[in-house]
Amino acid sequence: MGKSTENEIASIEEQIKILKTKNIALTNFLLGLLSASESEDNAEKKAPEQYQMLENLIENKSTSKNEQIYLIEGGEEMKYRGITIKKRQGCQTWYARYRENGKQFYVSAKTQQDCYNKLKIALKNKSKRELKKLSQNLEVKEPNAMSFNDWVKKWIELYKQGVKSGTLKEYNVCLNHLEGLKKKPINKITSIMIMEELNKITGERTKQKVYEFANGVFNKALANEIIKKNPMLVIDKPKHIRVNGKALTNVDEVKIEKILIEKKLDMFLVCLYQGLRKGEMLALTSSDIDFENKTLTINKNLNKDNIIDTTKNVYSNRVIPLFDKTIEVLKKYKDVEGRIFNYNQRKCEKEFLKVVAELGTKYTIHSLRHTFVTKCQEAGIPLHIIQRWVGHNIGSKVTNTVYTHTRERAELVNIEKMNNFN
Repeated sequence: MGKSTENEIASIEEQIKILKTKNIALTNFLLGLLSASESEDNAEKKAPEQYQMLENLIENKSTSKNEQIYLIEGGEEMKYRGITIKKRQGCQTWYARYRENGKQFYVSAKTQQDCYNKLKIALKNKSKRELKKLSQNLEVKEPNAMSFNDWVKKWIELYKQGVKSGTLKEYNVCLNHLEGLKKKPINKITSIMIMEELNKITGERTKQKVYEFANGVFNKALANEIIKKNPMLVIDKPKHIRVNGKALTNVDEVKIEKILIEKKLDMFLVCLYQGLRKGEMLALTSSDIDFENKTLTINKNLNKDNIIDTTKNVYSNRVIPLFDKTIEVLKKYKDVEGRIFNYNQRKCEKEFLKVVAELGTKYTIHSLRHTFVTKCQEAGIPLHIIQRWVGHNIGSKVTNTVYTHTRERAELVNIEKMNNFN
């Protein structure tokens, strides 16, 4: 036996001894290999040690303890990994047979050594094919590979406890706009995938809401180390130009107030006189009205599902002055049980549309609230008082930026004066 062959045998025996000592399982190697590489093609480069050990295990999976896996010199045959290399009878060629996928294959050569080398290459290629097949068939579940849909549910459970039912509905609408991402592992979602879903949305405000929703979901996933980076970072926030509501003009205010009184639509008069939101007005009960102390308590809201809910935010819970005009409207409801105005939001909106149709304008119910704030400003009420009355946070920019109708109304008056002068 040559010195090189002795060294090869010693090397192989040492490797087998190491493998047996460590008792390394096939699947453990495969999992380690797959975690280092996404494909078999570059696995050998990224995890060469694991790859070679795994290959050895695959090649030896059917080898019994008594079989020799190294070259035996001398005599008419030799063995390599349990496969016998034989000399053909009546000729000077050598051959070996091995099986793959239930089929038998041959290698042959003129010399015993050449046949051995061919067999070694053939079995190595066989092990690579088996490795690739195993890699494809074995489902490797990463620790945090939950779907986007499952993470959204967990996100709501962990971080959105106590949010209003309307907000939860909005989340569900946003999730449905991201239908193509629902079943995908959250850590496999790319910016391009998200952009493809956003581009399907036509409404700019809706697109912006979905963007904000997705960004919040991915931010928390990043904070919990479920993903390595937030794919939303490279996506520009969709632009949406907010169209602010408008207050009634002086002329239209007089006209609408007259119509509301004639049609006995008291609920809209309350919004005009007190600056209430639509849901706040619809949730009013007689117990909220204190005629003696002239106060009105706002502590609930009728939502779009016709269910009594909490107010918009903590600042919306308030006790405000009950103004004289409002007292005249509400005193007839003093003994009413339950809600004063027996309307849901949809029916309420339809009634108001009939009113504005008579004027040929495009006002909304919220325009009544805008008008109240504008009149307060015109009357010289301090801003922080107005904010408390309408349920805004003290110092909020909303009261100034949204309700910018004081100057507009004053401008119209001055224009009218100039026209009359001329």
